[in-house]
Amino acid sequence: MAGIYIHIPFCSKACSYCDFYFSTQTKHLSKFVESLKAEIILRKDFFSKEDFPLQSIYFGGGTPSLLKAEQIDEILSLISSVFPISDNPEITLEGNPEDLSEERLIQFKEAGINRLSIGIQTLADSELKVLERIHNSEKSIQVLENVEKIYNNYSFDLIYGIPGQTIESLEKTLTLMLKFNPVHLSTYCLTVEKKTALNYKVGKGEIIMPDDENAFEQFVYISNYLEKKHYDHYETSNFALKDKKAIHNSSYWYQKPYLGLGPSAHGFKQSYRYNNISNIHQYSERINSGMLPTEGEEYLEASTLGNEMLITRLRLKEGMSIKQFNQVSGRNLLLERNDIIKKYILSEHLVCNSESIALTRKGRFIADKVILDLML
Repeated sequence: MAGIYIHIPFCSKACSYCDFYFSTQTKHLSKFVESLKAEIILRKDFFSKEDFPLQSIYFGGGTPSLLKAEQIDEILSLISSVFPISDNPEITLEGNPEDLSEERLIQFKEAGINRLSIGIQTLADSELKVLERIHNSEKSIQVLENVEKIYNNYSFDLIYGIPGQTIESLEKTLTLMLKFNPVHLSTYCLTVEKKTALNYKVGKGEIIMPDDENAFEQFVYISNYLEKKHYDHYETSNFALKDKKAIHNSSYWYQKPYLGLGPSAHGFKQSYRYNNISNIHQYSERINSGMLPTEGEEYLEASTLGNEMLITRLRLKEGMSIKQFNQVSGRNLLLERNDIIKKYILSEHLVCNSESIALTRKGRFIADKVILDLML
C-alpha cells in the first residue's frame, strides 16, 4: 500500500480558513515543477524492495489543478521510470471548480489522473463567501456535471460548522452533491487556525463561529444522511461506497510507507520520518545544489510509534487492535490507561474489549481529545 504524496504549493487565492503552506505567486510554477522532478531523482532510494509496486500517487496542495496536463504527464512518466508502479494505481488530483473545465478534465485523464478529489466545500453561496472561495455554487454544479461524464472515481470535499450554515442548507448541499454520484466524500468541521483571515475576523467579532453543540448536530446529520445512502463512514472524516475507500489516505492510517515530495511534504517508512523545507525558493535552491530539501528528520521510538498508531487507527471505524498496539509500543494500553478508557466508555465515546478499541460516532466528533488522553 506504499505511495507517493506530491505537494503542489500554489493557489490562485488564499481561502479564509486555510493554514497549509502555499504561495499565490503562480508565475513560479514551471520552475517549481523542474525542482520537483529533480527531487524525484534525489529520492530514488527511499523505498525498500518490499514496498513495491507502489499503489498510489496523490497530488495535493495547495491547488494541484493549477498544473498543466503536460506537467502532470511529465511528473508521472518520471515516477514510473524511477519506481515500480502497480498495474492499476490510484492516481489522485485535488482540484478546485474554477480550474476544472471540461477540456482540462479530459486532459488530466489523458495525462494519467484516474481519481479526482474536488474542493466543493458547500453549495450555498452565502457559505462560500464566508470561506472566501473563488467559485460559486453555479460553477460547482457545471463542473460536477462534466466530472460525472468523464470520470468514474471521484470524491467531493464538504465543510460543516460554517457560520450561518443550517441543517436545511446542509441537506440541500448533500442532496445536490449526491445527484452527481460521487463514490467518496470527505467531510471536515471548520476550525479556526492561527494566522488565517478567519482567525482575524473571529477575533474582531466580525464572524461568530457556531458552538460545539451545533457543529455536533451537523456531524451526526451528515453521518446519518450518508449512511442511509449506503456510504460507509469508514474513517472519522471519510465516507465511501463499497470498495471505494481512498487507497492513498489508507496508507497513512495503516502507517504504510509513503514518499513526500515538494515544499512542506512529509515522508515516512518504518520508524523513519522526514519533512521538507516549507519555502518554495529555499526548496529549489537546495535541490539545484544537488541536495535533498529535508528540513527535519527523526527515528521514532517505540512509544512514539504507539502514539502514532493511536492517532491514525482510532480514526478508523474498525478501531485499533490492542495486541498490535502493545507489540509496537512495548506498553500495555488497557493496564496503563484503564481509568481513562472506563471514563470514555461510560460517556459513550469509546467501545473496548480485550481485543480492540474504537471510537463511537459521539467519540469521533472529539477524536483528537480522546486520542490525546489515551497517549502513553
